[in-house]
Amino acid sequence: MTKRYKKQLPESLEKYAEYIINLQGKDFITFKGLLAMAHDQGLRGIETEMISIDKDQTIEEKNGKTYITNATGLTIFRAKVVGDKGMYSAIGDASPRNVGRMIAPHLIRMAETRSIARALRLYTGCGYTAIEELGDKND
Repeated sequence: MTKRYKKQLPESLEKYAEYIINLQGKDFITFKGLLAMAHDQGLRGIETEMISIDKDQTIEEKNGKTYITNATGLTIFRAKVVGDKGMYSAIGDASPRNVGRMIAPHLIRMAETRSIARALRLYTGCGYTAIEELGDKND
C-alpha cells in the first residue's frame, strides 16, 4: 500500500513531506520532490546522454517502412546536474527485467529519468531512493 508520509521528518526535509511516500514500510521520494529540493539548493541545469542501448529490438515492416516497435534490451543514460553545490553525475538503466510491463515500451525515458533522479539525490544529499527508480510494484 502506498501512502503519504505521516511520521516526523528531520527538520531539513519537513518542507518536502508531501513528496515522501511510504511503500511497504520503506520511505521513497518522488522525482518531483527531488527536483524541488534541488531547485531550492541552487540547481542551474541538467544534461543527459545516452550511453548505450541494446540492439535487441522488435522490428516491423509496414507499407514499405521499417518501424522499431519495442526496444527490448538494456538502455543506459548518464545525467549531470550542475548548480551552486557543484556538478554531480550518475548512471541510470532500464531493461524489461527491471521495469514493469507498462513501462517496458518506454525504456529510454525510464533510463533517463533514473539517471537524473540518482544525480539529483547526489546533488541534494537526499538519502531516499526515488520512487521512479523502482520496478513495477505490482510485478
